[in-house]
Amino acid sequence: MSQANGNGNLPQQGSGGSAPLLQGGASVALSSQGGGGVTISMPEPATTPVWPAHTDLVFQEGKKGILLMAQQPLVQVVLQDAIDILHMHILSVHAYPQPTAALSAISDSLLRSARSHFPGALSIHNRIHSDNDYVAAMSQLVCFP
Repeated sequence: MSQANGNGNLPQQGSGGSAPLLQGGASVALSSQGGGGVTISMPEPATTPVWPAHTDLVFQEGKKGILLMAQQPLVQVVLQDAIDILHMHILSVHAYPQPTAALSAISDSLLRSARSHFPGALSIHNRIHSDNDYVAAMSQLVCFP
């Protein structure tokens, strides 16, 4: 095993030390192959990110839907603005789009709304951008009539 040097590069093979440290303190396991090669094993990335509590949605008891007024204040504002943005889309672009275009318009309105409330809504924006279940839950309120 070898230690990463200060500039992030691994020292030459056979220099001894412990597992190299990566940014954030993660480590990599190195093992020698019989043919003189080196195998690098990276840890599996986390599959489910942990989002800040202020981005969580509050669901109705016993139901799958969400209520606007039960949400965190910033989530409420993002949802309300996304509804307004989607209504403008309906009036100016297309009132009855195909299903894939409708989903895209809903997602875009949520992203635009969250972006308009930066930096406070950065976590909400990132979650909308990467969590399809989050967008699906929000789209129950931000939807075409």
